[in-house]
Amino acid sequence: MAKCELYQDVKEEWRWRRVAKNGDIEAHSTQGFETEEEARKDGKDCKECTSYLRKFY
Repeated sequence: MAKCELYQDVKEEWRWRRVAKNGDIEAHSTQGFETEEEARKDGKDCKECTSYLRKFY
């Protein structure tokens, strides 16, 4: 089963991505968001993600 991750990019904008078991990125946000909650909502609205892991870099 794929997992969804929330993370901040180099501009400190929040994004989401859906990662397959083999590590391939299956889907991702096409824009950065000011808040984590906005990124989370976008992933759910796209029906790509229903739950998330939070990643920090």
